[in-house]
Amino acid sequence: MKIQNLFHKIKIILKIINITKNSKETLKLIIKNKCPPKIELKNGINFYTNENALDVVAIIENFSSENNYDRYLIKTNENQHIIDIGANIGTFSVYIGKKYPSAKIFCYEPDEKNYDKLLKNIQINSIKNTVTYQKAVGKKNGISTLFSDEYGKFGTVGSSTNKKGPKEKKVESITLQKILEENKIEKCNLLKLDCEGAEYEILMNNEQIFNKIELISLEYHNDNIHNGNELKKFLENIEYQVELIPDKHSNEYGFIHARKIK
Repeated sequence: MKIQNLFHKIKIILKIINITKNSKETLKLIIKNKCPPKIELKNGINFYTNENALDVVAIIENFSSENNYDRYLIKTNENQHIIDIGANIGTFSVYIGKKYPSAKIFCYEPDEKNYDKLLKNIQINSIKNTVTYQKAVGKKNGISTLFSDEYGKFGTVGSSTNKKGPKEKKVESITLQKILEENKIEKCNLLKLDCEGAEYEILMNNEQIFNKIELISLEYHNDNIHNGNELKKFLENIEYQVELIPDKHSNEYGFIHARKIK
């Protein structure tokens, strides 16, 4: 995700004013593509950040009716299982943990700085229904290379993506199949992915696991190797009803929401 154009920036500014307590401090810094070390929301939820503007965008997407990931998730009395791949600093995990307190949320984030903030944000917001793993998710179990930009704003382990920043680090990696097995998940009510291009090799790796996954919501990333339409077709072929929503401000990414056809 990026802050692309003037209209989008104005929209972000208005939402910052609307939902944050420390909006003046945030606005002063976001002009410099930064943000405060701590964002305080008017609803009482707080976030420690990595002090870059994309953290603010992620918070806004989850807490100002911009969130798309859980749009088809229905709250039930059953113990729901939610997998958060690319948990980052925990904006979605905290949002979903508050909204669905009886659900169990499995969070995966390989980057050390992000993972540290993820743990802090879960703790300061008293989220009790998460299990966290400092692991990447990819097409193999073992050790993978995490690529990131010089500011740590994005990270991906996708060997099939060309979005590879100048920084790289070896991290522990796990497959989606192994996640289901290790956590004894027979039914995943929602699989959320925001992993900067690695979504293709994570999903297009083992078709047999999808009979356990009801809903998939993800941010897809277009590059010269893969694109959202390719992923849409793949999911439709394994009996999902798929909605593809291109981003309004960029042709580089968008959202996919997929519901398993009963």
